[in-house]
Amino acid sequence: MDGDLQFITYDTRPTFPCAAGLTNAQCYNISVGQLHNDIWEYDVDCFRFDDYGCMSDGWRRIDPGAYIGGCRIESGEYICTHPNERYDHVATVFDDGVLFVYGGFSRWCQDFCSDMWTFDIVACKDRGVCTWNRLGELGRMGPADRWRAATVAEGNRLFMFGGHRLWHGFARGNTRGNLWESTEAYPAGGYLDDMWIYEHSLNATDPGEWFQVLPQESCYDTPGRLWEERFDITCTIIWPEKRASAAISLADGGLYLFGGYTSYFPYPDADSAGAGSGVARATADLAAGQPYGPSVHYLGDFHFYNFTTGLWDTVVVHSDVSPPERRGHVLVTAPDTLLLVAGYRSNYFQNDLWQFNRTTRRWLRIDAFPHALYPDLCTSDSIPLSDGTDFILSSSVFGQPTRGFPVDGSAGRATDHVFIKQPRRQAPGWDGCRDRNDFRPDMPEELQVLQYSEPIHRFGHQGFFSSKYELLLLYGGVAYTQEHPDTPSKSFDFEAVDDMWQFSLNRCIKNCSNHGTCQFGRCFCEEGYYGSDCSNVTCPGDFCFYDQYTHQQVCKHCCHAVTPEAEHHVAGHVYNERKVACNHEHPGASHGICNGFGKCQCRPPFIGEDCSIRDCPDQCNGNGYCSAEYPVGRCVCDPGFGGLSCNERKCDNRTAHLAFLYAFSSQDFV
Repeated sequence: MDGDLQFITYDTRPTFPCAAGLTNAQCYNISVGQLHNDIWEYDVDCFRFDDYGCMSDGWRRIDPGAYIGGCRIESGEYICTHPNERYDHVATVFDDGVLFVYGGFSRWCQDFCSDMWTFDIVACKDRGVCTWNRLGELGRMGPADRWRAATVAEGNRLFMFGGHRLWHGFARGNTRGNLWESTEAYPAGGYLDDMWIYEHSLNATDPGEWFQVLPQESCYDTPGRLWEERFDITCTIIWPEKRASAAISLADGGLYLFGGYTSYFPYPDADSAGAGSGVARATADLAAGQPYGPSVHYLGDFHFYNFTTGLWDTVVVHSDVSPPERRGHVLVTAPDTLLLVAGYRSNYFQNDLWQFNRTTRRWLRIDAFPHALYPDLCTSDSIPLSDGTDFILSSSVFGQPTRGFPVDGSAGRATDHVFIKQPRRQAPGWDGCRDRNDFRPDMPEELQVLQYSEPIHRFGHQGFFSSKYELLLLYGGVAYTQEHPDTPSKSFDFEAVDDMWQFSLNRCIKNCSNHGTCQFGRCFCEEGYYGSDCSNVTCPGDFCFYDQYTHQQVCKHCCHAVTPEAEHHVAGHVYNERKVACNHEHPGASHGICNGFGKCQCRPPFIGEDCSIRDCPDQCNGNGYCSAEYPVGRCVCDPGFGGLSCNERKCDNRTAHLAFLYAFSSQDFV
């Protein structure tokens, strides 16, 4: 069922008679949006090409729905053919092909619904029997009415945690004298933390059975220092706090629960009907600086429920980063991982994609996708030559080997930043079209940060993971009309959307340029290549490896290391120094950048194919040439010059002899 359009149709009762020709329904309703009760299916087995969506088939409507649930009055009772239009309800398909619907928000229910319905999809498609079956209402002994519960199904069981409802609803019969904390007349309300399991019945008319999962104590020995305390035991209950719009997923013999939203107060304001003394207490506590219950906030906590022990526990995360707090997101189970997508937090719609490794207990944000949106200026402007090099016609792209290093002119360093012209190409991970945000003045703004084709920021969407095709499918929700930065102080235009996206675990940027393997949407490059798409050719002195936890590629370009015993400096040269390749044992130093074509671009005063040789001082003062000898270049001086930088003028033997004779003869003459 379509539960993604976040708009409500309100009832109103005018004091004037209906105009001629209008029905009561048309007269009494003011439509401000659309709710639906139709059924659609998407053929996951459709024909696809590469990582694109269905080339044919795709979405197909199974049932068109019915206005106001197709309800009519028979013998003084309402008889409905469909569930009334609603949103934020529970909907799942069990293994026998039966669609189950419960709860949600509907104007027919006055606020939140407690009805249960089933629809046999197999019977509809195979035999043409397309009818809804109402299983009844849930009373106080069951989950009762609610919306925005976190649910997931497996086999013929549905697992549900939390949600939200008002204590006394919107009805005008609720007076200010009502105690909304009391559960004598109504079930507990507000933000909920109850957990339920629904067992689906194979009998179409059987309503199935709900079972509540109650908190259990976890006990452990805590012997004290005193003899009489030697057998002490401490018991505690670990249970997620109340919330709505959380996300829950099945894996590892239990349930993973992430995020949601909670508040200390279930009513919009203190004047709401039915608030009563509970509001007075909450208002007084707020005035005194003591919020009633937990404060209003979005949640980013992470919990796991173990089916074997029947206990909740906090998931211990070993990564330094985790998804920010949110509600209205999607959490699905993929091979060895969980995938979390988008959501809403503090006046901002998210569009991030996170991966949780269930083995290493680490979160990783996925920020590179198969289809990069390269700027118009990110095109080739070179001609390949027969010797394998490129002749650059013209370029606005430059390598900057001095980026991040001082340019003070000392010790042979440059006095200003160095920019080296190089060809452009569509490849992330280099100075032409890379993921960067260093605001280089010589690059257009559109080249500063590389964008990708991905869903726009949204929440309230639906997600499904196909194990058969290893695809994450994402549909609908409430989304921005255009992309915006995270600016909590501003509100941007948004709308309900019906777009659909897919993320394949086996698709990467440019198919890793045929120089790597694709795993979970990330390229793992072969030796000799690097970058998000493995299109960059490594340079002499490169050291690249993949982090075992984040799977991020880490590269040090144009690097060299020396053995520890190389400490002997004589006349500007280093003796007993042996150059070795950079690795984990020898981190070394990098004195240049790789242009992605296999050539290093060195920063002054370093030269050589791997930028490991310190250039000769003062360019030998124009009185000789520099012999590039590791580790320090040596000036070979022209005749008549000497010194480390050929800055000393020398006399040859003949000149010295004549000078001596002249001096001697002059002295003898005198």
